Amino acid sequence: MLDNLWKIHTLSNTALLYLSSIGVMNLLQALPINNKHVHVGDEAGVQGRFANNVDQVMGAICSTANVDIRFADYKSTDDTIMSGEVPDVVLITTSGSMRIVGEMKTLWVVALDLVAATLPHEGAHLRHILGQIAGYMKSSDRNYGFASTYEETIFLKQEFKRGSWTLFHSRPIHHSTKRESARKLDLTNKVSLRECFWFLIGCALEDDIAGNSLLLRE
Repeated sequence: MLDNLWKIHTLSNTALLYLSSIGVMNLLQALPINNKHVHVGDEAGVQGRFANNVDQVMGAICSTANVDIRFADYKSTDDTIMSGEVPDVVLITTSGSMRIVGEMKTLWVVALDLVAATLPHEGAHLRHILGQIAGYMKSSDRNYGFASTYEETIFLKQEFKRGSWTLFHSRPIHHSTKRESARKLDLTNKVSLRECFWFLIGCALEDDIAGNSLLLRE
């Protein structure tokens, strides 16, 4: 079951003030270098762009803030649960404990426009897009995940709600969105991709294990 009720909320004032005090706010809010200077032709290229503009920067932020989590590939984990296909990217602690799973998608392999796919009448298409990452979240027993084309990223969590396991998703976050002040928690197009990852990291460090008892085919 999919649900779009999960919103990516702003970072707390305390977190923002702390990040500012240790000198990483510019990294968190900064726009990536214009991607028109680089053209990529396969999934590895998409992963490389993501690594340069998200993985490396967020790793530096986490290190500076003494947050024990880093972007990595699956082979860097100590996971013994998953078998077969594995996530393209994961977030792990320094001991190798996996906290978040991620899937990189290429725009040209499937008709992939994450904004269009999250429209109310596109439920079947969105299920198709998120099927793989949902499977990774289930098989790894992780609460949180994301699917990204780098151009756009959807953040996910699975939760037992109203009597059934539900996959909640955020609005797609564009890679070039810059943080702006917001009123009444309307944060549409006002939080950066890196801020959203910072929020997701905080969630996963507090509560990363899902405990979903459904079979994968369900």
